[in-house]
Amino acid sequence: MLSPYKFYQYFFSVPDADVIRFLTMLTFLDVKEIDELVNQMKSPGYVPNTVQRKLAEEVTRFVHGEDGLNEALKATEALRPGAQTKLDWKAIEGIAGDVPSCSFAYDQVLNLSLVDLSVSAGLFDSKSAARRLLKQGGLYLNNSRVDTESKRIEPEDIVDGIVLLSAGKKNKVIISMTLDGKNKEILSYCQWKSINMVWSNIPALGKEKRLSLLNVEDLSWRIKVD
Repeated sequence: MLSPYKFYQYFFSVPDADVIRFLTMLTFLDVKEIDELVNQMKSPGYVPNTVQRKLAEEVTRFVHGEDGLNEALKATEALRPGAQTKLDWKAIEGIAGDVPSCSFAYDQVLNLSLVDLSVSAGLFDSKSAARRLLKQGGLYLNNSRVDTESKRIEPEDIVDGIVLLSAGKKNKVIISMTLDGKNKEILSYCQWKSINMVWSNIPALGKEKRLSLLNVEDLSWRIKVD
Protein backbone atom coordinates (compact mmCIF):
# COMPACT_ATOMS: atom_id res chain seq x y z
CA MET A 1 0.00 0.00 0.00
CA LEU A 2 1.19 3.51 -0.77
CA SER A 3 2.20 5.69 2.16
CA PRO A 4 -0.38 8.30 3.25
CA TYR A 5 1.79 11.05 1.75
CA LYS A 6 2.23 9.39 -1.64
CA PHE A 7 -1.42 8.32 -1.71
CA TYR A 8 -2.54 11.89 -1.00
CA GLN A 9 -0.19 13.31 -3.62
CA TYR A 10 -1.48 10.92 -6.27
CA PHE A 11 -5.06 12.14 -5.93
CA PHE A 12 -4.00 15.75 -5.46
CA SER A 13 -2.37 15.51 -8.91
CA VAL A 14 -5.48 14.25 -10.73
CA PRO A 15 -6.21 16.41 -13.84
CA ASP A 16 -9.21 18.75 -13.84
CA ALA A 17 -10.81 16.59 -16.54
CA ASP A 18 -10.95 13.59 -14.19
CA VAL A 19 -11.37 15.03 -10.71
CA ILE A 20 -15.19 15.23 -10.68
CA ARG A 21 -15.49 11.68 -12.00
CA PHE A 22 -13.17 10.48 -9.24
CA LEU A 23 -15.15 12.38 -6.61
CA THR A 24 -18.33 10.69 -7.82
CA MET A 25 -16.81 7.20 -7.93
CA LEU A 26 -14.50 7.18 -4.91
CA THR A 27 -16.08 9.38 -2.24
CA PHE A 28 -19.29 9.50 -0.23
CA LEU A 29 -19.98 13.15 -1.00
CA ASP A 30 -23.59 13.75 -1.96
CA VAL A 31 -24.57 14.95 -5.42
CA LYS A 32 -25.39 18.46 -4.21
CA GLU A 33 -21.92 18.97 -2.73
CA ILE A 34 -20.24 17.65 -5.87
CA ASP A 35 -22.37 20.00 -7.99
CA GLU A 36 -21.18 22.90 -5.84
CA LEU A 37 -17.58 21.88 -6.49
CA VAL A 38 -18.29 21.75 -10.24
CA ASN A 39 -19.64 25.30 -10.06
CA GLN A 40 -16.55 26.42 -8.12
CA MET A 41 -14.31 25.12 -10.89
CA LYS A 42 -16.24 27.17 -13.43
CA SER A 43 -16.12 30.40 -11.43
CA PRO A 44 -13.58 33.15 -12.34
CA GLY A 45 -12.04 33.20 -8.87
CA TYR A 46 -11.44 29.46 -8.64
CA VAL A 47 -8.15 28.55 -6.98
CA PRO A 48 -6.44 25.74 -8.93
CA ASN A 49 -6.41 22.30 -7.27
CA THR A 50 -9.08 23.19 -4.70
CA VAL A 51 -11.28 20.31 -5.85
CA GLN A 52 -8.27 17.99 -6.11
CA ARG A 53 -7.45 18.80 -2.50
CA LYS A 54 -10.98 17.83 -1.49
CA LEU A 55 -10.68 14.57 -3.42
CA ALA A 56 -7.29 13.75 -1.90
CA GLU A 57 -8.52 14.47 1.63
CA GLU A 58 -11.68 12.39 1.31
CA VAL A 59 -10.01 9.34 -0.23
CA THR A 60 -6.94 9.44 2.02
CA ARG A 61 -9.14 9.69 5.12
CA PHE A 62 -11.19 6.69 3.96
CA VAL A 63 -8.16 4.49 3.20
CA HIS A 64 -5.62 5.61 5.82
CA GLY A 65 -7.86 7.07 8.51
CA GLU A 66 -7.75 10.50 10.14
CA ASP A 67 -4.22 9.96 11.46
CA GLY A 68 -2.98 9.01 8.00
CA LEU A 69 -4.58 12.09 6.49
CA ASN A 70 -3.01 14.32 9.14
CA GLU A 71 0.37 12.73 8.45
CA ALA A 72 -0.02 13.36 4.73
CA LEU A 73 -1.12 16.97 5.23
CA LYS A 74 1.74 17.71 7.62
CA ALA A 75 4.33 16.22 5.29
CA THR A 76 2.83 18.00 2.28
CA GLU A 77 2.97 21.38 4.01
CA ALA A 78 6.38 20.90 5.62
CA LEU A 79 7.95 19.76 2.36
CA ARG A 80 6.43 22.45 0.18
CA PRO A 81 9.19 24.74 -1.15
CA GLY A 82 8.92 28.06 0.64
CA ALA A 83 6.82 26.61 3.46
CA GLN A 84 7.12 28.26 6.86
CA THR A 85 6.52 24.99 8.71
CA LYS A 86 9.65 23.89 10.56
CA LEU A 87 11.33 21.02 8.79
CA ASP A 88 12.26 18.18 11.14
CA TRP A 89 13.01 14.48 11.04
CA LYS A 90 9.37 13.49 11.56
CA ALA A 91 8.30 15.45 8.49
CA ILE A 92 11.10 13.99 6.40
CA GLU A 93 10.40 10.49 7.72
CA GLY A 94 6.89 10.76 6.30
CA ILE A 95 8.25 10.80 2.75
CA ALA A 96 11.50 8.89 3.26
CA GLY A 97 10.23 5.89 1.30
CA ASP A 98 8.82 7.99 -1.53
CA VAL A 99 11.72 10.31 -2.33
CA PRO A 100 15.19 9.45 -3.71
CA SER A 101 17.85 9.45 -1.02
CA CYS A 102 21.59 9.07 -0.61
CA SER A 103 24.14 9.12 2.17
CA PHE A 104 27.40 11.02 2.66
CA ALA A 105 29.87 11.43 5.49
CA TYR A 106 29.37 14.62 7.47
CA ASP A 107 32.82 15.90 6.52
CA GLN A 108 31.99 15.44 2.83
CA VAL A 109 28.91 17.65 3.10
CA LEU A 110 29.96 20.40 5.50
CA ASN A 111 31.27 23.44 3.60
CA LEU A 112 30.54 21.78 0.26
CA SER A 113 28.94 24.11 -2.27
CA LEU A 114 25.23 23.57 -2.75
CA VAL A 115 25.74 23.25 -6.50
CA ASP A 116 28.29 20.47 -6.03
CA LEU A 117 26.11 18.68 -3.47
CA SER A 118 23.03 18.80 -5.68
CA VAL A 119 24.97 17.16 -8.52
CA SER A 120 26.64 14.56 -6.27
CA ALA A 121 23.22 13.67 -4.83
CA GLY A 122 21.80 13.10 -8.31
CA LEU A 123 19.35 16.00 -8.29
CA PHE A 124 21.00 17.41 -11.43
CA ASP A 125 23.07 15.88 -14.21
CA SER A 126 25.50 18.79 -14.30
CA LYS A 127 26.62 21.88 -12.41
CA SER A 128 25.44 24.07 -15.27
CA ALA A 129 21.91 22.69 -14.91
CA ALA A 130 22.00 23.34 -11.16
CA ARG A 131 23.25 26.90 -11.65
CA ARG A 132 20.63 27.57 -14.30
CA LEU A 133 17.73 26.54 -12.04
CA LEU A 134 19.26 28.42 -9.10
CA LYS A 135 19.31 31.61 -11.16
CA GLN A 136 15.67 30.98 -12.07
CA GLY A 137 14.77 30.72 -8.37
CA GLY A 138 13.95 27.02 -8.42
CA LEU A 139 16.61 25.49 -6.17
CA TYR A 140 15.68 24.98 -2.51
CA LEU A 141 17.61 23.90 0.55
CA ASN A 142 15.30 22.62 3.31
CA ASN A 143 12.39 24.46 1.64
CA SER A 144 14.24 27.79 1.55
CA ARG A 145 15.03 29.24 -1.86
CA VAL A 146 18.74 29.64 -2.53
CA ASP A 147 19.61 32.91 -4.24
CA THR A 148 23.39 32.78 -4.39
CA GLU A 149 25.60 30.40 -6.33
CA SER A 150 28.28 30.64 -3.63
CA LYS A 151 26.05 29.03 -0.98
CA ARG A 152 27.84 26.33 1.02
CA ILE A 153 26.40 23.84 3.50
CA GLU A 154 26.69 25.06 7.09
CA PRO A 155 25.99 23.15 10.34
CA GLU A 156 22.63 24.90 10.78
CA ASP A 157 21.55 23.68 7.33
CA ILE A 158 21.61 20.07 8.55
CA VAL A 159 18.32 19.10 10.22
CA ASP A 160 18.56 16.09 12.54
CA GLY A 161 21.30 14.64 10.34
CA ILE A 162 19.36 15.33 7.14
CA VAL A 163 19.50 17.79 4.24
CA LEU A 164 16.56 18.13 1.85
CA LEU A 165 17.24 19.51 -1.62
CA SER A 166 14.47 20.43 -4.04
CA ALA A 167 14.57 21.30 -7.72
CA GLY A 168 11.26 23.02 -8.29
CA LYS A 169 8.17 21.74 -6.50
CA LYS A 170 8.34 18.02 -7.23
CA ASN A 171 11.94 16.85 -7.63
CA LYS A 172 13.52 16.22 -4.23
CA VAL A 173 16.37 14.25 -2.74
CA ILE A 174 17.03 13.44 0.92
CA ILE A 175 20.68 13.43 1.97
CA SER A 176 21.50 11.71 5.25
CA MET A 177 24.77 11.97 7.15
CA THR A 178 26.98 9.17 8.41
CA LEU A 179 29.61 9.33 11.13
CA ASP A 180 33.26 8.64 10.46
CA GLY A 181 35.22 7.71 13.57
CA LYS A 182 35.09 9.22 17.05
CA ASN A 183 34.17 12.70 18.19
CA LYS A 184 32.05 13.60 15.15
CA GLU A 185 29.24 15.93 16.06
CA ILE A 186 25.85 14.79 14.93
CA LEU A 187 25.01 17.86 13.05
CA SER A 188 21.99 19.28 14.75
CA TYR A 189 20.02 20.18 17.82
CA CYS A 190 17.10 18.01 18.81
CA GLN A 191 14.61 17.78 21.61
CA TRP A 192 15.41 15.43 24.49
CA LYS A 193 12.42 13.28 23.58
CA SER A 194 13.86 12.82 20.09
CA ILE A 195 17.28 11.56 21.18
CA ASN A 196 16.35 7.89 20.92
CA MET A 197 14.88 8.48 17.48
CA VAL A 198 18.00 10.29 16.28
CA TRP A 199 20.26 7.64 17.80
CA SER A 200 18.31 4.87 16.04
CA ASN A 201 19.05 6.54 12.71
CA ILE A 202 22.82 6.61 13.26
CA PRO A 203 24.84 3.73 11.81
CA ALA A 204 25.89 1.12 14.38
CA LEU A 205 28.88 2.40 16.32
CA GLY A 206 29.54 -0.50 18.68
CA LYS A 207 28.58 -1.02 22.29
CA GLU A 208 31.66 0.76 23.60
CA LYS A 209 30.42 4.06 22.17
CA ARG A 210 28.25 6.26 24.32
CA LEU A 211 26.33 9.50 23.98
CA SER A 212 27.34 12.57 25.88
CA LEU A 213 24.93 15.48 25.96
CA LEU A 214 26.39 18.95 25.68
CA ASN A 215 25.24 22.56 25.53
CA VAL A 216 21.96 22.29 27.40
CA GLU A 217 19.73 25.18 26.38
CA ASP A 218 15.94 25.31 26.49
CA LEU A 219 15.70 21.51 26.46
CA SER A 220 17.75 21.36 23.26
CA TRP A 221 20.88 19.25 23.16
CA ARG A 222 23.87 18.90 20.90
CA ILE A 223 24.83 15.25 20.68
CA LYS A 224 28.40 14.05 20.41
CA VAL A 225 29.75 10.53 20.19
CA ASP A 226 32.66 9.79 22.54
